[in-house]
Formats: sequence, C-alpha cells, structure tokens
Amino acid sequence: MKIYAIIVTHNGMQWYDRCFHSLQQSEVPVQIIVIDNASSDETVNYIKKKYPEIILIDAKENLGFAKANNLGLKYALEHAADYVFLLNQDAWLNQTNTISALIEQSKSNSDYAVLSPLQLYGSANKIEQEVLMYFARNAKSNDDFISDLYFNRLKDLYTIPYACAVCWLLPISTVKNIGGFDPLFYHYGEDDNYIQRVKYWGCKIGICPKVSISHDVENRTKEYRENNLDWRKYLLISLGDINSELNIHKLLKAKWKTVLIQVIRLNKKLLKQSYPEYKYLKGIRSALINSRTHNKEKKANWL
Repeated sequence: MKIYAIIVTHNGMQWYDRCFHSLQQSEVPVQIIVIDNASSDETVNYIKKKYPEIILIDAKENLGFAKANNLGLKYALEHAADYVFLLNQDAWLNQTNTISALIEQSKSNSDYAVLSPLQLYGSANKIEQEVLMYFARNAKSNDDFISDLYFNRLKDLYTIPYACAVCWLLPISTVKNIGGFDPLFYHYGEDDNYIQRVKYWGCKIGICPKVSISHDVENRTKEYRENNLDWRKYLLISLGDINSELNIHKLLKAKWKTVLIQVIRLNKKLLKQSYPEYKYLKGIRSALINSRTHNKEKKANWL
C-alpha cells in the first residue's frame, strides 16, 4: 500500500521537525512529499540535509496553497498511490496510528471522499473551535459527537459538513474522480471549494475523533488572519459552488446596476462596497466560468 504525505512549506522552520517526525513515526509507512513555496529562510537546504529521504519539490516561486498541493497530488497519482495524506506544515500527528485509523475507516466506508482526524490546537488540550461549530450544526439524535463525547460513547467516524484541509486523508479514487484544488483559489477558500465538489458528486466528509492532530494556529500572525477574512475569499467560495446555479452574465449586469444606483444616489458608503465587487467579478469572469465547467467533470481536474 502506497501512502504519500503532502506538505506545502513556506518559511516554517519552527514546525518542520515536529511535523516530519510525527509522520516518520506513523505505524503505517508514508512517503513524504514537500513542495516548497519559495521560502526565504533555510527551508530547502535544511530539508535536503536533515531529511534526504523526503521528496522535495522546490517550486522557486510562491504558487499558493492550491497549486503547490496539486504538484504533490499529481506526483502521487503518477506513482500509483493508494492514499494521499495532506498535512499543513504547522501541524503534526498526535498518535502513531492516526493514518492507519483513517485508512481503516476509509476501507469500510467507501462513500467518504475526505477523512480527517480530530483537529486540536497546538497545545493539544483543546478542540479547534471551528470543528466544534460544525459538529454542533450537524448534530443528529443518532450522530451527536458532543453528546457522545460527554457520555463516553465515542464512535470511530462522524459525518461532518466541512473539515479544514489542514489534515485530510484522500483515497486515490477521490483524486481520480474529483482532482486537485481549483487554482482559481490562490490561498484561502480552496478547501471550501473542494468540499463543495465532494458534495456535488454525492460523497461524504468524515472525522475520526479517536485520533487527532495538533494545529499550531495560535502562532499565526495578525496579517494572516486578516487575509483569511478578506471579502474576496467568501465571494469566490459562493460563486465557485457548483451545487448552485449561476449565470455570471446576469450577475454582472445586476452588480453594475447596483453600482449605477449608488452613483445616482451619491451613496459613497455602499458604492465603496459594490464597485470593488463588480470590478473583481468582471476580472475573474472567464476564469470562473472555466472553473465551474471543469469542476462538473468527473476526472482528475487541475492535475
């Protein structure tokens, strides 16, 4: 069984040893692939010297999260992988059986295209707030993680509407049928789009809470958090959702009409919001149409 772990790096020296070491301690062997997004620190030289067994792809430029991961996914696909394990550079496995537990559930539940362990904060003593939010939203009488956790009846697998791509196990069938990340998303929102595509093809997303990773989001900068909340991200996630119908030409006309109305009314506050949205939408019109067309095709898109 071939398992490729894919990690995109960029100036993350403080995390590499913990991240790589956790994968090397996995009870099921994995081949690590690193795609470096033009780090300005010693990342490339450090990996070459300390971890020569890692397959290192030096991108020479910052491709963003989507395109960089796609290089790793393409490599895994071309080298007959059975599973692909995506892991952020600032995350690490908390148990040696994390990957094997995910694979066990994948084999028994072929309708799950994406599986994730429970995602904890870097301190490993608290579940990420976003995970709890989605668990709560999706709670059912017979599938309620929080209640099961409280009453000590935890199951091996829970269906969840979304799992952050900080850590995903993808069976190779997912890669062959859905593909890689949409390059329309440079960094932020690409995992939301991928989950939308998983749902379009009638597949599920699951979390296996008996195994976990730690994700060191506490050390992320204020700039990172601000970029992650940019309005373009949320607009693009909405427009790229192939589960909903979209007529880009009608939408552009409606946006332009809104701009004109604000000009006539001299409403500078609303114009400051509506015009950038119209300009952004006009700029990505062709790419968005191409994106939605490709993502509705069952194949290894973007690889």
